Amino acid sequence: MSLSRFAIGVGFSLSLSACRLLDFDSCLYELRGVEAAGTISEAGSELLYGRLNLVEQRDYQPEKSLIWQVRSAPLKGHVTSVVFRDVDQSKTLFVLTMVATSNADVADGSANQSAGDDLNGFYEVLAANRGVIDVRTDLPGRDSIRLAITKTFQEDWYRPKCG
Repeated sequence: MSLSRFAIGVGFSLSLSACRLLDFDSCLYELRGVEAAGTISEAGSELLYGRLNLVEQRDYQPEKSLIWQVRSAPLKGHVTSVVFRDVDQSKTLFVLTMVATSNADVADGSANQSAGDDLNGFYEVLAANRGVIDVRTDLPGRDSIRLAITKTFQEDWYRPKCG
């Protein structure tokens, strides 16, 4: 009698975990992510908005991905460069790709470490609220605008397929 209970218990346990046994990439990698955004208003209207989102994967198939959006209806057509910087070092970390669209976006895009983009250290900068977006324009008196971006979301390393 106890042997049949043991067999039923083992069978039940295996049936509950069957999807985990067949899910070969389970628990092989960890993820973390951070998003930072900021806005500059002028006379009650948005002058400049910027957002950066970074996701990292480590262990199995390491990867880092950055997504950004910078918009400004008043500056559209006058922006000459958009860069992401660490305010503590004042060095350019990444040049954000500008776009020529009919909407208010002046920079919009994505980058991946696997495609050759160096995204090392970005998580630490964004998580510590040290990130800034510097926008250069051809407008007299507004040749440079610095947008401080602050963390709006952060999740440190976790294993999405464990548990």
